[in-house]
Amino acid sequence: MERRALKPTLLCALVCFLLFPGVVLAQDVLSLLVPPTIWIHGEGDTMSGVPVEVIREALGDEPVLLKAVELPWARAMGNMASGALDVMPVIFYTEERTRTMEFSHPYVDIPTVIVVPKGKAFPYERLEDLVGRRGLVVRGDSIDGDFDAFRSQLDLIEVNNYQSIFKMLDAGRADYAVAAKYAVLVESLAHGYQDQIEELPVPVAQRQLHIAISKRSKFLPYLPKINAVITRWRSDGRLAHKVEQTLRRAAAAD
Repeated sequence: MERRALKPTLLCALVCFLLFPGVVLAQDVLSLLVPPTIWIHGEGDTMSGVPVEVIREALGDEPVLLKAVELPWARAMGNMASGALDVMPVIFYTEERTRTMEFSHPYVDIPTVIVVPKGKAFPYERLEDLVGRRGLVVRGDSIDGDFDAFRSQLDLIEVNNYQSIFKMLDAGRADYAVAAKYAVLVESLAHGYQDQIEELPVPVAQRQLHIAISKRSKFLPYLPKINAVITRWRSDGRLAHKVEQTLRRAAAAD
């Protein structure tokens, strides 16, 4: 019986897979969560923003398609644990999250702020000033170590999304919310609440955004390249320039 020889392209792919198991083959798809954020905009090939551009630079000439995925936050975290989702490009670091994902170097500092109904600002300098008031926070959001340690002394309600925050503040069911500054900006514009809330001047914390890759993702070996891009762009000023452009665009939309 005559045996058929392997086609050259198939043979080449097989050899590459055996010799270089970490190499991403053609037509691979990198799935990344795209939440409402100022840091990512556009879709498909036109998708851009600081973390997307960092990822593309790290991938180089690899024929990888970036696929935007929209999911509720809790489901996205579960998909990162299972490997069904490759990347969360806009995420804060916590020790607990390191069980299922690896984090890049930070690419931007984000203030976490107190948001209140318009005209109902109150003096705030430290966490103790929140005692006796009812607050809101998005479920699963970790602010920082100081806030988490003080959290048991606060009357906090966890909600599923920012729209719930705006509705509850508007209805007088809470006095304030604790949230990332630019997420509040994007979400309030999206839901038409930008003129019904205001931000207290003193931030609660400063957090840093990272790119996180699932520990079960085939793209995990690219994390050192992502870190190298962030380090290089920070050194030559490109990162600061891109961040400034993003903030100006967000301010213009406000």
